[in-house]
Amino acid sequence: MTSTDAPKASVIIPTYNGGALFHRVLCAVQAQHTSWPFEIIVVDSESDDGTAEFAKSKNVVVHSIPKREFQHGRTRNLGVGMAAGEYAALLTQDALPADNLWLQNLVTVMDKYPRAAGAFGRHVAYPDASPFLARDIANHFASFDAYPLAVSKYTSFRRWTSGDIGWRQMVHYFSDNNACLRRAAWKKIPYPHVDYGEDQAWAARVIEAGFEKLYVKSAVVYHSHEYSPDEMFERSRIEGHFFKKYFGYDIAPAEDPLDKHIAGLNAKDEKWAAQKGIDDKWLALQRALNEAKIRGLWKGMRSASQL
Repeated sequence: MTSTDAPKASVIIPTYNGGALFHRVLCAVQAQHTSWPFEIIVVDSESDDGTAEFAKSKNVVVHSIPKREFQHGRTRNLGVGMAAGEYAALLTQDALPADNLWLQNLVTVMDKYPRAAGAFGRHVAYPDASPFLARDIANHFASFDAYPLAVSKYTSFRRWTSGDIGWRQMVHYFSDNNACLRRAAWKKIPYPHVDYGEDQAWAARVIEAGFEKLYVKSAVVYHSHEYSPDEMFERSRIEGHFFKKYFGYDIAPAEDPLDKHIAGLNAKDEKWAAQKGIDDKWLALQRALNEAKIRGLWKGMRSASQL
């Protein structure tokens, strides 16, 4: 629902050459069924494929910035700062709402938890994703079903302060591919100006400040990326560096058992592939991705340790 009334929520979408998929995303957002008005703000970084022009043709707010000025934390702060809504819902240009209640579900749950600074929704893989990727995304989000809808450092203060990495990662996990921020909380604690991991760095800060974080299972988007082994290595290197630098986490094994760890992942995937009748081409790619991921995480951790 859009109208001339003040919006309750503002949907923020940073874009750069979003292509046909962004067209689908924007149309899906405009088709949302809500019981209150909402607005859409596109922050475009000098797209040259018609992304900004398409957004303007859909009568949404389009704010253009030089490509060189884009930065994950700062650019999202810009968009949220432009928003008029009580809530700022965040999407990436390739995260497609799975139905027309995505936004209503996010905001309705936020309304019920006034101590929550933010909420993230569920991702599912696109239908053409590899079976391993679809499995991993489904398992990742299913893991949150074991915990309360709202979590904070007080959910288990002992575990939050004990250095329990697994617990802390669960509590501060956040994905602004599909998320909603309470703008009153954001004004107190905006996104940190970092090039990667701004969502989890922000969530850790609001959790430390005593806010709650929500997981809204019913707010679903299609979102998945197929990486080549080289792309997986580079992404994992960045991820390993980020978690070591900002959180002190070791999220890959020590150097000596890397080969053993990779072999263990491969064995599990081979067993699963046999059970599910997965084509050998997917299994061969998965083996290469397993190695690229572990070696990339390790290299990123090592580079952060040397700072």
